[in-house]
Amino acid sequence: FIDFHTHYDAEVEVAPSLSESLRHGVTTVFLGSCSLSLAVGSPDELADMYCRVEALPDEVVRPLLRAAKTWEGHADYYRHLDALPLGPNVASFVGHSAIRANVMGIERSLERGVVPTAQELSRMRDLVGEGLDEGYVGLSIQTLPWDKMGGTEPYRSRPLPSTFARWSEYRALLQEVRARDRVFQGVPNVSTKVNALLFMLESVPLFDRKPL
Repeated sequence: FIDFHTHYDAEVEVAPSLSESLRHGVTTVFLGSCSLSLAVGSPDELADMYCRVEALPDEVVRPLLRAAKTWEGHADYYRHLDALPLGPNVASFVGHSAIRANVMGIERSLERGVVPTAQELSRMRDLVGEGLDEGYVGLSIQTLPWDKMGGTEPYRSRPLPSTFARWSEYRALLQEVRARDRVFQGVPNVSTKVNALLFMLESVPLFDRKPL
């Protein structure tokens, strides 16, 4: 069995056997879902993005990440995972919220109407391409505003950075995914049918464009 949507990103640091999955016959798990990833970013910003979404205690995850995060970048993170005594095989998506906050800064990444500069978008594309070239299975984005930032003010209760992106930003990053025949994982905004239509239009082949 392949479990292609988990949020084991923090748990794998303290219980890398992931034995609850093994007991159910799972042989491979995917991290980096819903635009969240621990590959890039500071421990505190990652804790702010991760804890509330996953209903994990901040007082446990924040010091864990501060102590454990010795890596920076997708290649370094995979080397770190490879050094753990893993139970199942572990793969990961590139998380859009993580790279957006890392490149734009947490404040600008959470401001409605703020778009990345050309240089920032180019850097995000580079990070996506770097991850895919290292063997990450694809890109995960988040458009559902119900998942909220944790931590303290002024960012607490804002949606995740990925939800503030325009579709033009998603499309630019997905060019890297298409070029490598990888996977597009996205969380639709279920409060609007238009959003689901945009996911469909972005995924189907048009003219000479590859499907996702």
